Amino acid sequence: MTDPASIEPVTQPTRRRRAPFPVMFWSLVLLASAGFTPCILVPVWEDYRAIKLAESYEEVALARMEQHVERQKKHIVALRTDPAVNVRLAKRELNYQQPLETTIKLEGIVAPNPESPAPRLRPIEPPASLQRIFGVIVKILPDRLFLDPLARTTIMILCGATMLAAFLLFPPVQTVDAATTDDANDTIEPAHV
Repeated sequence: MTDPASIEPVTQPTRRRRAPFPVMFWSLVLLASAGFTPCILVPVWEDYRAIKLAESYEEVALARMEQHVERQKKHIVALRTDPAVNVRLAKRELNYQQPLETTIKLEGIVAPNPESPAPRLRPIEPPASLQRIFGVIVKILPDRLFLDPLARTTIMILCGATMLAAFLLFPPVQTVDAATTDDANDTIEPAHV
């Protein structure tokens, strides 16, 4: 005798059928992805460029400070070892004059600036693999469009709605009961679970 609890219920055979219009589904998905991609990548790229630019400015400032420190070290060594430097410093800073010495002040002459000219900062370019993609995006749509928060939010909402429409209008897979399929009309009715 078989135990009634161990008997498994008989289920109707089901078959899967390909979604209608797969080209339309994937077209909508790709269209939505093409809108999402620059909305996400362009702000990240701008943040990266800003960080790299700030880093370049800091490197220039650091190089100038290192030059200044080296000049100061040389000045300190000269003050300790060369009495002529002490005399020049006393004349310049303290207006010291030796007896029988005359000083002539020249006005209108500007002393040369010991600071070196600012080095040119190199432009920050995307990696070589992404340069072509960014070039195409910038030619089609200006990148400032994707940096404006209102425009970016609107584009992302529209892309999300397009993605939702793709899944609602063209579901990827349909499951049907083999018993409910009418072979004469080849119509498919949805399975009831």
